[in-house]
Amino acid sequence: MASPFTYGGEQRVVSVVANLLTSQNYDVSIICSENTKIDLSLYDLNKNVKIHFLPECVNFTEKVCRKLKRKILDMNARIGILSCFPKLNEKMYSLSSYKKRLINHINEEKYDYIIGVASYYSIVAASIAKFINTKVIGWQHNNYYAYFETKGRRFYNEKRMFYNLCSNFNSYVVLMNLDKENIEKRYPIKCTHIFNPGSFRENGMCDIDKHIFLSYGRFSKIKGYDMLIEAYKKYKEMGGTWKLDVVGEGEERENIILAIKEKKLENDIIIHEFTENIQEYLEKSSALLVSSRWEGCSMTFNEALQFGLPIIAFDINNFIEVTKGYESAILVPQFDIEKFAKEMLKLERDRALRCHMSEEAHKNTVVFNDKKILKQWKKILK
Repeated sequence: MASPFTYGGEQRVVSVVANLLTSQNYDVSIICSENTKIDLSLYDLNKNVKIHFLPECVNFTEKVCRKLKRKILDMNARIGILSCFPKLNEKMYSLSSYKKRLINHINEEKYDYIIGVASYYSIVAASIAKFINTKVIGWQHNNYYAYFETKGRRFYNEKRMFYNLCSNFNSYVVLMNLDKENIEKRYPIKCTHIFNPGSFRENGMCDIDKHIFLSYGRFSKIKGYDMLIEAYKKYKEMGGTWKLDVVGEGEERENIILAIKEKKLENDIIIHEFTENIQEYLEKSSALLVSSRWEGCSMTFNEALQFGLPIIAFDINNFIEVTKGYESAILVPQFDIEKFAKEMLKLERDRALRCHMSEEAHKNTVVFNDKKILKQWKKILK
């Protein structure tokens, strides 16, 4: 259960894992809850992957009810109005009519497994587990603290609901060992830690002498582009000369453009539209800048490693775990913008450091090797 035909790391990783399983003769279907245009080329989705559209809303009344429920969920995320009513909390996740359609579809297709991608679809899958003859897998796409301990995010005010539903999962996949430890400590559930795979089937090569920083991904607040622009401004004031390419799309696009104009950086920070061929930017960049406030297992981070890009990022736990044992990234204390700017300048002026980090980045890709990740998924799907 996912929606892979829109932009984002979550969509990209769903497509990659679907392709890996299809290559091993698994019969893979994706159930989409939105009527989006099918574009198999967006993330090179294998043509043998079956696509089923099962819209959440099929009429005006359902659209109104769904919108109302989402507003209640958003309010609950902020002030916890449902935190003591887990059953009611669960009912807010989706329409009963949609659940019936979903149950009928799953039972008719006789799937062996249903995988709920990310928090929303994982909860929907768990809530119908008792009505389907199918094993249910939850797949968490962000870290524990982002899901459970960040106000305004799932599952900050939904812990009781999650506690009640988590026994419905036959398996629960998380991205980091730390997430596994934190969840198993607090909930009666066994987790499996699986890194996201790399997007590209072969490693590429960046250009450490191109003198261009790169940052890309969804334009949202959690990606910290406000901090990145501030860090770049300080870097320029310190004497930095490299340009910065920013590639992406999202709700914060206009705010990002406005911030660049306010700091008079229009000639230094270039905004590019989202592209299906991000390889072009990876090949012509000398370092990746990641300013995220939190991440799951960042596809941007993984892709940069595949192209040997030195990385500067904040030391959120995910990046610490991915790069453990490798000198592929400079991890700056959260969220020290001054230090971030100094490390940018250091990387610009030290070519030997860039060479070393690039070599380490290619070695670092072993942590999300296709064969290793496929083996872990196949173990769950026995």
